[in-house]
Amino acid sequence: MTKLFDLEEYEILMSGFMEFATEKAQYQPSTLSRYKVILDDYFNSNVIDKVERNNYGEIFSQKRLSLLRRKSNNVRPSLLRFLYFLYEEKFIEELDYFQLQNNVKSVFVSEEQEREDSVEFLTPNEIRTLFSDQLHFRYEYEEKMLPLVCSLSFFYMFKQEDVIKLRLSDIDLEKQRLRNVRRTEENSDLVEWLSLNDVTVKHLKTYLTYRQTLHYPNDSLLVLENAPLDNTKINKLFNCFERRDNKVLFGNKKLHQSLLTRSMMLYILISTNGKGLYKILLEQDMNTALDYALNEYLTIIRTENKNQLYERYNIQEILPQKKRAIDVGSYLELNDVNQSDIGDYDMNNNRNLENNKVTIQRMVRDSKISRNLRKQYDNECQLCGYRLRKSNGEYYSEAHHIQPYNKVHRGDDNSHNLIVLCPNCHTQFDDLYYAIHPITLKIHCIFGEDDQYHLEMLAMKEEHTLNSKYLEYTWKLFKEKQKTLVSKVVL
Repeated sequence: MTKLFDLEEYEILMSGFMEFATEKAQYQPSTLSRYKVILDDYFNSNVIDKVERNNYGEIFSQKRLSLLRRKSNNVRPSLLRFLYFLYEEKFIEELDYFQLQNNVKSVFVSEEQEREDSVEFLTPNEIRTLFSDQLHFRYEYEEKMLPLVCSLSFFYMFKQEDVIKLRLSDIDLEKQRLRNVRRTEENSDLVEWLSLNDVTVKHLKTYLTYRQTLHYPNDSLLVLENAPLDNTKINKLFNCFERRDNKVLFGNKKLHQSLLTRSMMLYILISTNGKGLYKILLEQDMNTALDYALNEYLTIIRTENKNQLYERYNIQEILPQKKRAIDVGSYLELNDVNQSDIGDYDMNNNRNLENNKVTIQRMVRDSKISRNLRKQYDNECQLCGYRLRKSNGEYYSEAHHIQPYNKVHRGDDNSHNLIVLCPNCHTQFDDLYYAIHPITLKIHCIFGEDDQYHLEMLAMKEEHTLNSKYLEYTWKLFKEKQKTLVSKVVL
């Protein structure tokens, strides 16, 4: 008795195709998701229980293919990619493959060439290549300027118009920071300064040395052909990637500024499990690049979490809890130390160094010690150098306890356990996004050297010193958290 192509046979093939497309062909998740929808439709409606098993000549005959009425631009590439999988995995012979391929092209002729209706992203390896020494340059201006433009487009997610706006006065190499030119009167809630990472500092210094030889009098940062950079000149720079030696490094992708920008957004979302969206929106408003990155990220999450059961939130998890009233400080936190805690809170006991594997909770206190320290630093963040100004004209900063000052972590409320931060950096320190190495005193980021906010050292006053016991305590928590993220971080 002849066996028909059934659902079980299709599911086996589809499982193989998904693995092939992900690991070997490296299709984008959103693209692969669209392909699967089309293939599911075609096989369920026109093939399963209707065609003899292994009869691929009939499955991909022109007559049967004509039964698929979808008009999407993805129909043709999805069928061709599936055929390529069958050929590569030896389900069909070479002559059959070319014949069936022609059948697909004959039926679906609305597009003259194969076209994937998808948005591309750089792979992790391509990103590493972009900032390596593997690129080939033909002209000096390319070698000196293009790496910096790529760094600004990727790490800082600058559009071409943002790169063009930059002035020499927007660069502060002494404090290793860059002005966020997207911040204007209309969107003044965006952060004003962005920390320069090591990669950008390197390319910036190289370019500035080169720029001095041009003797250009204008304040524009980027200068090409004795005039400020514009969109046409940026496109001319990116033409460097169209040359054969460079193109093969990126799988023949067409590199441009938007590709770099949305790729950075995607990997921020992936590496932070989506929480990095807040960080991106502190720097810029919603835009098309972020829409693309967010859609790609959600596609990945949906693929990974298909058919999983999610527990519902309990009411105490979604409703705000009542905060106790205290008369000090303008920022209240639930787990702050109050008078009733003092009796069982031995500040000099070794219990202060107990290693509790508990997430550090944010603490903002207004003690005399923290007030004096913030005054000492003139409310300037020791990490990013930013001074937050309030509507009354006063400047505002927060004192961060390196080993948290609460009953869980039992840190001490003294200047050797405190640093002065802006609210944004304070949040990231409390989240163990940053930590201070107890020996070198260098700042480390949970995602390593490639993070665009990574700084080398805190700005420290001579009279302000930190105690190693507090640094060691939090460093241990930082390293434990970093280990749990290794398998999730893309870069």
